[in-house]
Amino acid sequence: MACADALAARNACKAALGLAPNGCYPTARYDGRCGEVEDALRRCLALASCGDSARVVYDPTAPRAARVKANAALQLCLQAKHAAELGCDGPPPAVRGGLQ
Repeated sequence: MACADALAARNACKAALGLAPNGCYPTARYDGRCGEVEDALRRCLALASCGDSARVVYDPTAPRAARVKANAALQLCLQAKHAAELGCDGPPPAVRGGLQ
């Protein structure tokens, strides 16, 4: 996988929170500490698999309208190709009675 390092970093961050790789973040008292690694993983997957759209989305010089259109296409592409890596299984732990 092109983004193995980014995926491993995200999984390690989730493990530090007591979550499985596809575990949902808690809704209560989650401080966003895995945000940077989640963003890095999403960007890596986007550029590796959905290149045309991703290049426009991540280009700050691209016109806003072009970035908005490319982002819509990018979200569909990521959902179709990487739902397993980016999704979470079930409701967040606070809903299930887990992490608070």
